Amino acid sequence: MIGVRKNSKPISGLKIGIPRAMYHYFHPRLWESFFQMLDAETVVSPPTSHRTIELASLISEAEHCLPVKLLDAHVAALAGKVDAVFVPRYLSTLRGHVACAKLGALTDCAQAQLRGVTPVLSVDVDVANTPLAETLGEFGRSLGGERKKVRAATAAALQAWQGEAGRAGAEIKANDFSRILLVAHPYILHDDYFIAPIVSKLEELRIAARRLVFLDQGVAPSFIKWDSCNKMYHAVCSLQPGEVAGVIQIISFNCGCDSMTVEFFRDAVKEKSIPYMILMIDEHTSVGGMETRLEAFVDSMRF
Repeated sequence: MIGVRKNSKPISGLKIGIPRAMYHYFHPRLWESFFQMLDAETVVSPPTSHRTIELASLISEAEHCLPVKLLDAHVAALAGKVDAVFVPRYLSTLRGHVACAKLGALTDCAQAQLRGVTPVLSVDVDVANTPLAETLGEFGRSLGGERKKVRAATAAALQAWQGEAGRAGAEIKANDFSRILLVAHPYILHDDYFIAPIVSKLEELRIAARRLVFLDQGVAPSFIKWDSCNKMYHAVCSLQPGEVAGVIQIISFNCGCDSMTVEFFRDAVKEKSIPYMILMIDEHTSVGGMETRLEAFVDSMRF
């Protein structure tokens, strides 16, 4: 069942705001391409910066994990500047699995935040029950798109997403002992505010970083029922000894999913005799402390 919060007029010609957080990284380029093919203009909020982090700490609940806090800040950056802010309700991105429960409430949170300022446009994404292509098709028709145009928009959006996600793994070389695999949820792994300092420091240490690629193809089911956690776990379990020099898992403080599953990742990597480290981040994480930990990990890995 797809739930849509409609605008009072067709989407063609409207300016749609897309927060650069959370689901933006689950399906990179998907939503921008979809709306543009339906003749809407898309505005993506600016990249995460120190100012974004400060704003997130001021306006969001203290108990939230950092990615959810950042969504609030990115939504605020679009308020009053677009005709509608797009905040989908992500229930699942993988068959047989569920998304983090917080992702199902983000639409309601955005509506409360923007009430009286900017309308919120939403759709339920529940791949466990409805294929993504079908969701896009129904969503496009509900927005006033003609069937032929909606089919073209759906195909273009899926192709844009798969191409963008594929490029993230284009640099992978088998049996390259100078590479470290970075593992994290996509909204951490592909936000340069978090990852660029890590990649830069590893390059300084003459280590190349390889990011996990989030595509749905060939993900084996497991006892882990959270979708992105299982994709990460599948990637770690699929590693061959010697394929990478080490694994660094980046987790957000207060992430319930990671707190429940991190030991399973540690055990899976340990069985392969691959060095492993956890980097925990929050709005107070210092670059200096992170660099010290990376240096120590690379030194111990080389020994």
